[in-house]
Amino acid sequence: MRRLDVLTLRCVLAVQRTGSIASAADQVGLAASAVSKRLSDLEEEIGHPIFDRSNRGVAPTPVGEAVIERARRIVELTDGFTADLGDFAEGTRGEVRLSVVSAALAGRLADDLSSFEKDHPRVHVTLMERSHREAVRMVADGLCDLSVSVDHQLPGDMVRHDYADDPVWVIGPLGHPLFKGRGKDEKVRFAETLDHDIIAMAGGASIEAMILNAAAMIDHPIRKHFEVTRHDSLRRLVEVGLGVGFIRESGVTRFTTVYEIEGRPLADEWASRRLCVLRRKSALLGGAAKALESHLIEAAAARGRAPLPPRS
Repeated sequence: MRRLDVLTLRCVLAVQRTGSIASAADQVGLAASAVSKRLSDLEEEIGHPIFDRSNRGVAPTPVGEAVIERARRIVELTDGFTADLGDFAEGTRGEVRLSVVSAALAGRLADDLSSFEKDHPRVHVTLMERSHREAVRMVADGLCDLSVSVDHQLPGDMVRHDYADDPVWVIGPLGHPLFKGRGKDEKVRFAETLDHDIIAMAGGASIEAMILNAAAMIDHPIRKHFEVTRHDSLRRLVEVGLGVGFIRESGVTRFTTVYEIEGRPLADEWASRRLCVLRRKSALLGGAAKALESHLIEAAAARGRAPLPPRS
């Protein structure tokens, strides 16, 4: 058998995780045809299919499960070896793979990344914006070194540092009945919002899961009017009066001069959420990734959000 290259193994892991060659190609930075060719060549080498392909996507075969298990170990060992090399281990040079949720970029993360790259000009940060679930799983599967995501449904093998408070708000058009007579800092109970049409977020958004669970807990139906996948779309539909929406504070305060909307934080305990810096507990971080992790934690502390000790 010819020598295996780590990129092919990363392709295998990405396909297993996403269930799609096209999605895997997007994550590893190759064309879908290149990923498909690598998989076909590997299957030909071992004499067995690694994935069953159908119109619904791809799923690993029994042989594929064994290949995936070994590929994950090899990728981890390779990443750990790289982390021990010279300047890379010192964090003055290298590459960091960072998955983030859009709420982080709408807040202070962009500023923190800018200051990090000024301080570390030979470190390249590859940033991938994803849904919460996707961003966390990329770290869990070793496809990213770090993530800035939400403190919601995190895997057990994860170390987290608090990065920023980012509670859930309800937003509506200017003058909406939900906000009449309320002070700018006065909170709104979630139950009060359910008497209005809702513009919902789709695509695995963590807020959507939280509001569905909260509505179920009080046995109240949700009047979904539209379902969108982008926060810009949500804000625009809310602006023209088609319903109210739920979005994190970072997606409200910087946009009230762009859209004719207003909002209030939700009063319910489940809506008090934070963004956090995540890494896998068992991962061997390179020096560049360690430097970025420290930079983000220190930036959060400087803004008054003193991170808690690492928590799994």
